[in-house]
Amino acid sequence: MGYDFSAVGREAPMFRLGLGWMSLLLDVLNVAGVLDVRAGEPDPPDDVAATWDDPPTEDWPFDGALSEVALAYFAFRSENAGQVPICKLADSSPWIVAAEECEVLAGCADDILDGRRSLVLSEVGNQVLERSGVDRTERLDTTRRIVVEFAQFCRECAAHDGFWAY
Repeated sequence: MGYDFSAVGREAPMFRLGLGWMSLLLDVLNVAGVLDVRAGEPDPPDDVAATWDDPPTEDWPFDGALSEVALAYFAFRSENAGQVPICKLADSSPWIVAAEECEVLAGCADDILDGRRSLVLSEVGNQVLERSGVDRTERLDTTRRIVVEFAQFCRECAAHDGFWAY
């Protein structure tokens, strides 16, 4: 089990993380202030809700064309400028992270890596240590690599229509 992300309308690029590393990436992005933890999911429109009725269909929304209403639902935005709803990255429901949100995420990652948000990685390491008793601070190089790869993925997707998170 893990977190999968794929470019809207294309098979590549793709990005995947296991539960533990995605949890750490979410912690980094949250401490950096780029995630809207208060944004709630919108209510699904009828044509989207019907996809998950009994019996459920095998089709995922990204397997075909979407109505404008469905597209607006899957690509809903935070009311806070410069933030992305956390549920888009943190749950296994399909969501579209729009191109502009990709730019926000990539910019935040660049700030972290370039030292403009230098406290984030050490703050997250301490939070994870306190919360779980697992010292991930010794894995700082891997954490940096994940942030680099996620930023690169976001930049590539920003040049197109964003990415599906599922």
